[in-house]
Amino acid sequence: MVPPLPPHGGQLKQLLLPEPPADLERLPFLKLTPRQQCDVEMLLTGAYSPLEGFLGRDDYLAVLQTCRLADGTLWPIPATLDITHDTLAALGGADRLLLLDAELYPVAVLEAGEIWQPDRAQEARILYGTDDPTHPGVAFLLHDTAPYYLSGRLRGIRLPVCRFQADFRLPPAAMRALLAQAGSAHGMAFWPETPADLAALQHASAIPRAGNLLLFFSASGAVPAVVPGRTLALNLAAALPRLNAAQRVSYCNLPLWRRPAGGRDLVLRAIVSQNYGASHFRVPVTGDSLSADGAAEKTGWQQAQALLLKHARRELEIAFVNVPQAVAPKTGVSSATPEIDALFHHGGSSRGSGFALFLTGLSGAGKSSLAHALAETLECRYRRAVTVLDGDYSRQLLTSDLTAAPEHQRLNVLRHAFIASEITRHGGIAVCALVAPDAQARLEARRLVERAGRFIEIHVAAPVAVCAARDRKGIYSRTKAGLLGAIGMHGEDYAVPSGPEIVADSARDDVATLTQQVIDYLMAHALLDRS
Repeated sequence: MVPPLPPHGGQLKQLLLPEPPADLERLPFLKLTPRQQCDVEMLLTGAYSPLEGFLGRDDYLAVLQTCRLADGTLWPIPATLDITHDTLAALGGADRLLLLDAELYPVAVLEAGEIWQPDRAQEARILYGTDDPTHPGVAFLLHDTAPYYLSGRLRGIRLPVCRFQADFRLPPAAMRALLAQAGSAHGMAFWPETPADLAALQHASAIPRAGNLLLFFSASGAVPAVVPGRTLALNLAAALPRLNAAQRVSYCNLPLWRRPAGGRDLVLRAIVSQNYGASHFRVPVTGDSLSADGAAEKTGWQQAQALLLKHARRELEIAFVNVPQAVAPKTGVSSATPEIDALFHHGGSSRGSGFALFLTGLSGAGKSSLAHALAETLECRYRRAVTVLDGDYSRQLLTSDLTAAPEHQRLNVLRHAFIASEITRHGGIAVCALVAPDAQARLEARRLVERAGRFIEIHVAAPVAVCAARDRKGIYSRTKAGLLGAIGMHGEDYAVPSGPEIVADSARDDVATLTQQVIDYLMAHALLDRS
């Protein structure tokens, strides 16, 4: 048997202990967030070798500034454990912290090390080349990450509970054993995530001759989904028997939390692939791919990314293989397998992915009318599964406990956004119709939904005078009579969207015209098939 390549750093760092540590019940504990749980599992299995825990401050700064650990080992993205002030207070002077997964099972003990408060804005600029709060990576780092970082070595108790495709949640040691048993040291790591990637499965150039194809997939992270994660994962698993008839294929659904960090993300996936035993890493080449060529025409951040890839090609044992980006299959065009073909016919391609239409505007602007007209058109003409989340109906139960207080208005938006994200995640279309007066709450809604798919903000625009003249709900008349305070009377409390994808002028155009305007946008952005 020919063994696969050695792991990055030379040794697979498996951190699970044969027996759990004593006195766990006495330890302060931390319930892991989804991102933290992903990172912990990657560390425990050795997928993040040579790391043995969360980075200390020196390693953290070295990775940000040089893409290397303090000892010079290539590592592109900091692995950090963020904690709140409450967790910091609960830790006190304890030297160990118990980590619990989403179902409150203990998964590891952290031997507590350094605690510091990072400059997350600087981290965002270095990792993502921007501090734009609408960038998904920046938004997650600045708004969904706690203010303190805690370093320390991990002592594993058990792997977190996996409720989806548990049979395909292979650790690196298991994948490496399969490769060794196959008697081949060649394995192409392929991370399909777009329709074009799926189409590439039919091309021999995507797979080294007489080697293994290792399909890796992760639906977790701050990278906006092109194809709904569960849809893609289920179709990849279903396609395995047919793919295996022509080529040895293994599929692993990884708990890798993806960061939209360009070359850094590519290099991290290459390292993980090598730790799983792959000898080759498939790099799709597109018109805007990061490469060392033509670096003078790129920004400073892009040049840094290109330089990182250049060093990775030289220093990692896994070989980077540039493969021209394939053309995504269209309706009626056969792709790699009937199972994958079905993905494009039943809501999984970029033309059938889930997305959310978020209609915002003053009361009386026409949000509900447009929302229901859109739903009817999408269901009847395009045969899509659509759910309308109308604030007027939600108040019957979903938001019946909320008032007009600013914090409650924010909760109203986020509750709808959460449901919209779940609909989007499973390939459906969510149409939200809310006043949503606060810009920050709308931004939070966008961040929440974009973890699952596309978010299209539609400002249903009409002057206050037009809305007051309509006043079908009696809001403006009751406000004028002093029964509802000042809410909505003159629009002072409504922050007009600064950059919506669509402005629907309901004072000028009728519902049919506005509906077609939205449909035209969706068609232009390949979110709908042509009927």
